[in-house]
Amino acid sequence: MTLAERKEFYKDEIEHLRSYTQITQHENVNYKEKIKHVLLNSKELLYALNNTEFEDNHATAADYYCVNILPYILDP
Repeated sequence: MTLAERKEFYKDEIEHLRSYTQITQHENVNYKEKIKHVLLNSKELLYALNNTEFEDNHATAADYYCVNILPYILDP
């Protein structure tokens, strides 16, 4: 890839990333719901969380929400 091609590539990538700043609050909520849906429907993830209390009581995937799967990001 030549220098000119790389500059054009990076220019396109930056414009693509800038487009995310135009996402409305409603769209953010939709993305969060999609992520929540994917996480709660991942049997492998629920198994990896290793919450024996839920496994012993045959809890549903929704029971993991707000206990093991948090609706926010923790910044240690």
